Amino acid sequence: MVLNPSLTQEEIQRHQRLIREYFAEVRSAEPVDIEFYDNGNEKGVYKVSVGNERFMAAAAARKREKLLLEEYNVLHELWGNTPEFFPRPISHYRPKEVETLGDLMIMELLPHLNLKKADRHVYTAEGGFYRALAYELGKAAVIIQAKTGRFSSDPNDGNILVRPTFDSLDLRFCDAIQFIPGTLEDAAITYLVDRNNRPEPYRFIKRFRAGLVDGMMVTQEISRDEAWRSTEFVRKYNDVF
Repeated sequence: MVLNPSLTQEEIQRHQRLIREYFAEVRSAEPVDIEFYDNGNEKGVYKVSVGNERFMAAAAARKREKLLLEEYNVLHELWGNTPEFFPRPISHYRPKEVETLGDLMIMELLPHLNLKKADRHVYTAEGGFYRALAYELGKAAVIIQAKTGRFSSDPNDGNILVRPTFDSLDLRFCDAIQFIPGTLEDAAITYLVDRNNRPEPYRFIKRFRAGLVDGMMVTQEISRDEAWRSTEFVRKYNDVF
């Protein structure tokens, strides 16, 4: 199966027409500049500048019949409860010619890049990028699940955004629709069973578990020892402790 096939010219032209139509309705006096950013299997994503201000990302459905309102609502819930991990939702737009143009979401444009594009060599702290990523994924999984009841069901490279500096790894997520209801254990297990897609939590399971523990201490009034015991289930996947 080919993942994230490139957008066709027809899709790009349709998306640009849809984006221009949206901005013509809401900010008709200002020029709009549209630049391709990325695409997945279901959406094309574009950077949008309005006047001299570059501040929005527009996600347009690849299939005309694909509606994005549910995803927009999930993003609103995720950002509302854990704004440190998601872009701010701005608007959902369903045009009059939705059968021709498809659906559109407008959201905050983050400075982060997905794992396929980010320069991991910027991060030079002890332990390296991938150990830091395992830790941050564990901590984020707990915090998001505790505050929203949802977890990442598809943590692939394109759905994880990072902004590394020499000693920190700022983590964000996209594709809100892949965040589904589940437990803390569901959240952790997703990373541990999908080793081909997301190998870091399994390879560096001590750092992943440390992230889980710190996330639990942030969201629950428990001690480190209690949090450590509560994450004992990870030993079923890699018992190196």
